[in-house]
Amino acid sequence: MNHIDYRVLGINDSTIKTTSEEVVFFECSKVVYEDTRMNNSPRYSFDFNQLDNFILPKDSRLISWLEKAGPNEEIVAINLDDYELRQEIFKGDVRNNYYHKSLQIGKKTIKPAFGVGNIIFGLDSKEIENSLGSPTESKKMENSRQEIHIWIYETLGLKLFFSSDHLFFLERIQIIKNGYFLFGNDLIGMELEKLINNRYSFNLGDLKLSAQKSDTKAIYSSVEKKLVFEVINSRVESLYVMPIMKNNGFELEVQWPIPIENKGVVIPKEF
Repeated sequence: MNHIDYRVLGINDSTIKTTSEEVVFFECSKVVYEDTRMNNSPRYSFDFNQLDNFILPKDSRLISWLEKAGPNEEIVAINLDDYELRQEIFKGDVRNNYYHKSLQIGKKTIKPAFGVGNIIFGLDSKEIENSLGSPTESKKMENSRQEIHIWIYETLGLKLFFSSDHLFFLERIQIIKNGYFLFGNDLIGMELEKLINNRYSFNLGDLKLSAQKSDTKAIYSSVEKKLVFEVINSRVESLYVMPIMKNNGFELEVQWPIPIENKGVVIPKEF
């Protein structure tokens, strides 16, 4: 366990905009221990130059413990392994924000042209497997031009696409279950009319009808956000997250959000 001692300085209620989760925000100062001791007790001070924030869900059992420790100036040992660290701007300064891993932020946040959570375009299948584990199943499709592998994570509600055209790096993500948030909105299962009427408040930009597959199935796209919506019976059935593609004069080239120049080719395994 990676325990670090802190003193709680401030407590605030807040809401995470991207997931609409109600949280409690603890501003903490790290305890700095000295080599000398006094009356057999370690001497210490507080590092007020670098304050860390800990963000927990409002129903967390840890909150009452931290709330009591603050006014009493008690030292609390916090296990950093339970948190995801993000360096973010807070009150004009870069601050270490530790989000409790039970929160949905990061895990199920859709990042247009980038990925979903920590699953980023440009990762190879080995890196994906290290992060998510093995897929529930896989599919392989081939033709004279390319080879496509699809990894399906049924529990997570994700389909991940890799193709030989792009050296088998992750190039497309299909979300097939609700619980994923785009600018704070869960769009899977939403009525098409609501999606269209709120497209600007949802920060989607213009939505275009790309294809009418049948009387009950249609494809809508947000070119600005690189998103494609599969609509069945007037409801959003699934959502494709795509990377930015640019024409280099010969073909469409993926603008990878992470460096891939020194990465080798990893052909996805079949399950």
